[in-house]
Formats: sequence, structure tokens, C-alpha cells
Amino acid sequence: MADLKPSQFVVDEEWDMQSVRKPERDIFQMLSGIEIFADLTAQDLHKIAEMLHIRTYLPREIIVQQGAPGVGLYIIQSGSAAVQLETS
Repeated sequence: MADLKPSQFVVDEEWDMQSVRKPERDIFQMLSGIEIFADLTAQDLHKIAEMLHIRTYLPREIIVQQGAPGVGLYIIQSGSAAVQLETS
């Protein structure tokens, strides 16, 4: 995995950086149980864990909106989310 630096990411101005920080070992355990990360080394998983921000959303809160620039990856640790496609 290439070395990624936080300065390489575009930050959505609407995204709240006041997120809850969990211990890295908890995040590492969560990531290691996700299939798309199965082939990554422990070092790679730790690099990803350092970049994650744990967020809690309220019921019916909009997480991302159609047409907004994509700035991250969302992993649902518990609960669920609905996807609604806007059509003209």
C-alpha cells in the first residue's frame, strides 16, 4: 500500500472533524474483520486505522448527498443506512 498522507485528501467543508476517537487497537480489530481489507498487512491496517474518524449519526440524518464530491469511505459498524437515488 502506498504511503498516504492526510494532506493528500480533500476535506468536505460540511464534514465535522469533531469525531469520537476510539483506541487504535479497536479500530484495527474492526478493520481486520472486513473482507475488502483481508489481504492487507497489519502495517497497512494500522495506517488506515490512523486515518479513520468514528462518527455516530442520528436516525434519518443525511450522511452523504447525491452530487456531492466523494471524500471518504464509510464503514457501518452497527446499524444500517438507506440509499435513496434522486431522479428527475
